Amino acid sequence: RLAFWHPTLDTPLTPQYFDWGNVPRASSADRNFRIKNLSEDRNANDIDLYVEALTAGTPAVDGMHTFSADAGSTFLTSQTLDGLAPGEMSDVLIVRRTVPANAQVSVWSARIAADVNLWEDA
Repeated sequence: RLAFWHPTLDTPLTPQYFDWGNVPRASSADRNFRIKNLSEDRNANDIDLYVEALTAGTPAVDGMHTFSADAGSTFLTSQTLDGLAPGEMSDVLIVRRTVPANAQVSVWSARIAADVNLWEDA
C-alpha cells in the first residue's frame, strides 16, 4: 500500500496534517508531502493523486485543491506519478487549497487519494 509521508522526516503523516481548519474565503495555503510505497516486494506504477469531495459545494470542493510535482511551478487538479519501488518515497509534492471569494460558507470536507493502477513484482 501507499502512505502519505512527511516532506522532510522519515515519518508517516497523521490525518490532521491535511486538516485546513476554519479558512476564510479568498484564501489559499500550501502543504508539502511525499508518497511512500510501503510494499516490501512490489513496485507501485502509474500512481494517480487527486482530491475527492466528501461534501458538495459551490464551487466544487475538489476543484479548490491542486497539486504540484515540480516545486510549485505548475499546479494541476490531479497528478500522475510514474512509479515507486518497494520502500521508495516520491519527491516532495505540494497540495494547494484555494478558496475563492464567492465560495459558499459551509462545513466542507475532502480527502486526498493516491491510487496505484499497476502493482508489479520488484
